[in-house]
Amino acid sequence: MEKFKLSVHHSRNPLHLYCHLVEAGTERRVGLLLSRFYEKTVFRII
Repeated sequence: MEKFKLSVHHSRNPLHLYCHLVEAGTERRVGLLLSRFYEKTVFRII
């Protein structure tokens, strides 16, 4: 279970989110704002 938890935690990292957003065509500034919001809200719960 711990390995799964670490895997999910790593793959849902705000930096990963930012990279995926930029690769999908989102502007870097928007991606940065979204990943910061995600980090301050959702990521702390995970």
